[in-house]
Amino acid sequence: MAEKKVVLEFVDKATECVMHDVVVEGEALSDLERLAGEEGGFEFGGMEFILDDDRVLDIVRRFTSGNLSGVGAISIRPCNPFDKLPYKTHTNRELALMLSGAKPFAVFFDDAPNRRELELVPERLFDPHVDSGKFVKKEVFEFLHGHQVRTVFYALKDEAWRIDAWRLLMKTARKSGWSEGFERMQGSLLGYEDWQNDAHIALMYPK
Repeated sequence: MAEKKVVLEFVDKATECVMHDVVVEGEALSDLERLAGEEGGFEFGGMEFILDDDRVLDIVRRFTSGNLSGVGAISIRPCNPFDKLPYKTHTNRELALMLSGAKPFAVFFDDAPNRRELELVPERLFDPHVDSGKFVKKEVFEFLHGHQVRTVFYALKDEAWRIDAWRLLMKTARKSGWSEGFERMQGSLLGYEDWQNDAHIALMYPK
């Protein structure tokens, strides 16, 4: 049986993006469970376990060099296959990457528009940068898979062409079926480099 391990993510207070992460297992995992007040083990229930109280400082001190200023919360989640990639995915890092110019484009889906308690689209964080002119925003409503889906796009000001390119890609894929080529095009539109797409394709489409 594989040894249990989790990913400990330190979340920036300003952007609510992951600023640092570490895989925790073995005795260190027992320490993490104790510091989080979950000695019996984390119960994820399909979602990450999030802390935003005074336990954060103790965990920062235990699992980092102690100089992660700006940490507002900690997310603890199960490991997934994408953690094996030789780079960090953009998930939960989108805003910070876009503000730095490292990511040109982000897409968010809200397929449960009547469940407002779920913040599936982080508009309160992104929209101020639309107002400032740094980002371009577009929202599209479509009826897919038996219900309405709201898609929200954010692009850097000079990268807005990626919105229409993404919509064309998805429209074509719905007609012809998803493929390795579409997967690679999707990654490129989202700002992943060729070598990162290569690694992602090798994971998703093993030979």
